[in-house]
Amino acid sequence: MVDEAWLCQQLVAQAPEAILFADREGIIRLWNAGAEAMFGYRAEEALGQSLDLIIP
Repeated sequence: MVDEAWLCQQLVAQAPEAILFADREGIIRLWNAGAEAMFGYRAEEALGQSLDLIIP
């Protein structure tokens, strides 16, 4: 049986579309390769930052 959580993580991580998640305070908590390509920031640079990083 496939581990559902692992499968979801892989789908998000490998998606060509930008997928990101920010919490209620506007802090980026998820940033995939598609977001790296679209916005030009590596996940290491974006995670923990405010959405102001990409929304002027």
